[in-house]
Amino acid sequence: MSGGRGDGGALLGFERLECLWQSVENIKSWLDTFYRIPCSKLIGQPFHFWSQMILTITLLKYLSTLKDPEWDCQAVRNTVHLISAMDYMLQNLDASSRELDLQCDDHLLKYLSKLLTKCRRWGEARWNMTSQIQDVETGPCQGVSTDADYHSPHVPDLDQMVWMQSMDLGDDQWFEDVLGIPTTFY
Repeated sequence: MSGGRGDGGALLGFERLECLWQSVENIKSWLDTFYRIPCSKLIGQPFHFWSQMILTITLLKYLSTLKDPEWDCQAVRNTVHLISAMDYMLQNLDASSRELDLQCDDHLLKYLSKLLTKCRRWGEARWNMTSQIQDVETGPCQGVSTDADYHSPHVPDLDQMVWMQSMDLGDDQWFEDVLGIPTTFY
């Protein structure tokens, strides 16, 4: 985050923080709109709506776990709670499937539910790891290894992952490959 000055004299790190925070505000706005859509209307949404939902959650996961001394992950979590947002989406997707009495197992809402369920597990594990790390760093025993250091599952950073261009909702393996989710989550 620390950086030189841009042509306008403003600190590049500050501009980056502003841009990241604007992303948080945009995510909150998108989610507020999503929350107003009745379950009965979800089935008729175009595919780009669903890709935007996935991108929104992906960015929120990144912003709520960003490892940067200048970035306040807790402020992000207080503004938009990742786990609650995914829980709400899952409830609405499931309610839409039931309301429409969709009998098949390969409809879009079912795939999105699977995707969000795996995403939620990843997010929850990542949040727990971040909390444990912060507790260790701010606790009285700084530098002391804990069992959590050795037994926590590997969860890659989002910036180390293949981005959404390869998204294939029809392939259960896609999400596992992209996130590198260990089989212990199943």
